[in-house]
Amino acid sequence: MIMNGIKHLKNEEGNVTYLTIGLIMIIALMLVFIVNFGKIFAVNEQAGTAAEQASLAATSIIYEEMLDVIGDYEREEDDEDDENDDNDDDEDEEEELEELVEDRKDELMAAENYSENEAEIQAINQILEEEIPEDQDLQDEIEEALVDASQQISNEVSEIITRNNGSLDETTITMFNEENRVEVTTAVTYDQVAFGGWIDEGSEEVHQRGVGLETSFVEVLSWNHRNL
Repeated sequence: MIMNGIKHLKNEEGNVTYLTIGLIMIIALMLVFIVNFGKIFAVNEQAGTAAEQASLAATSIIYEEMLDVIGDYEREEDDEDDENDDNDDDEDEEEELEELVEDRKDELMAAENYSENEAEIQAINQILEEEIPEDQDLQDEIEEALVDASQQISNEVSEIITRNNGSLDETTITMFNEENRVEVTTAVTYDQVAFGGWIDEGSEEVHQRGVGLETSFVEVLSWNHRNL
């Protein structure tokens, strides 16, 4: 009887030990799952932030270039404007691009609930959409500015992606997508934590996409879907 009792106690102790080990394994496995899920979430956010920052920075460069063109560009006067005609229509026609943009910005801020920056962007788009088809010299200037901007964009995007541990090999820049926006796609590597034979060690690229503000004036150009 006593021996049977001892054996029974030992069996109970063994079962408890196995149960404890099993519970520890399950808890450890759950912790590894949580760690991996957290890493995926963090990497996903990192890739998204990199793509979004890069696309917004690219768009900012484009508008800075457009403002330079608008500020420096002098429209050629028509032969009719060379005559001494002082009517109001001729005065409007002689207004330079910079003044047209400023006037349109003021109109938009008065009529719409725009911030100054939003109104300026809308004004640039609207004036360029109206003026480019009527002025080949302006179109040439704008396209040259876009070429200059594309090189700056490539450098700026590369710096942003690198800062966010993104993969330059997996990064693409599109000027412009179907919505007339700069689109940047990139990827950040996710390294999975292994656990015994249940979870294998490995890495995976997490891809994300970011788009900048609309640049509707490119609708009157032939700049869509150019990859840098």
